[in-house]
Amino acid sequence: MLLARRVFTFSFAALLCALVAACASAPRESQPVALEPLRLSADEELAFDRILILTDASSSMYSESPAQARALTESMVAGLPDRSTGVQVGAMAFGGNDRRSLPIALVDRAQLLAFARSIQPMGGISGPRTGERHGGTTPLDDVFDEAAQQLRGGSGRAAVILISDGAATLPDRARAAAGRLVAEHPAGALCVFTVRLGDSAAGGQLAREVSELSGCGSSISAERLRTAGSFGSYRHSVFAMQVPRLPPVAAPPPCETRLNLANVEFDFDRADLTASGRAEVARIGGQLNDCRGARLEIDGYADSTGAPAYNVGLSERRANSVREALLGAGVAAGRLSTRGFGSSDPVASNATEAGRERNRRVQFKTID
Repeated sequence: MLLARRVFTFSFAALLCALVAACASAPRESQPVALEPLRLSADEELAFDRILILTDASSSMYSESPAQARALTESMVAGLPDRSTGVQVGAMAFGGNDRRSLPIALVDRAQLLAFARSIQPMGGISGPRTGERHGGTTPLDDVFDEAAQQLRGGSGRAAVILISDGAATLPDRARAAAGRLVAEHPAGALCVFTVRLGDSAAGGQLAREVSELSGCGSSISAERLRTAGSFGSYRHSVFAMQVPRLPPVAAPPPCETRLNLANVEFDFDRADLTASGRAEVARIGGQLNDCRGARLEIDGYADSTGAPAYNVGLSERRANSVREALLGAGVAAGRLSTRGFGSSDPVASNATEAGRERNRRVQFKTID
């Protein structure tokens, strides 16, 4: 009886140890980080017009935590910008030759979340002892070529986000395919971001190299994205960018100070415009049309030849001749006034013909 009790005790202890060991070796179930959709501040804008999320569902991703890649994908989708921003998003899960994809389209968060939550090991390789299905190989070379095909023909800046341990089946071919993907876009038009899982040194190195190819991407360990704060900060650094602040532009000087108003001269005893006078008035009319707040006084003058009263009338007719030409050029009548000053206020000596030519004129004065 005592022997039987000892055997039973030993068997129970062995069973308990086996259960404890099984529990200790069971993978920890990862949960998505709760994120709200990205909100942009007044001085920010969306960094990308198109986003493609690639999730590795191959065998190496599921050796420790079957749900970690799924949880990361779900968190990434939850933190995407709203539909109102016009951003387009696509997704692909891969393992071996198997693919599940959502084409790039205007963001549909519900559809993308359903896609993320349904990610399972892909590739169809059965376990040697238990018959359970695990993911297949990690064909990053094919995946990058397929991503290039999805992005081809689109417009705007694009982001590729790869959630993977980086353990590519053919790493050299994966690097080459990533290079082809980046080369299809102008510099800065496509950025590659990698979220690294696991502790594979070679996989981490490949993930970093791939993100550096674009010159505008980055690589981060999934261990740094376990809280809402850290994931939110990372999400913001990827999807949001500061609006460039332009230096203040000095206000131009008042329009009136920029007018170039030369005198208009007339032939002896004439009030009609000469050819050169018409050209000058047309030039002044163009300036006034560009400076619609300016108002002008048009002042007519004569030389000293003739009676003073006659010269006043002649100078008024000259001023009115210029006014009519400016009206014909499109200048509003309310912006123009005229005065005649006869032979007063000469600008040159009336003792010479050259001086008298200069005195037979119309000149302009801006009105406040």
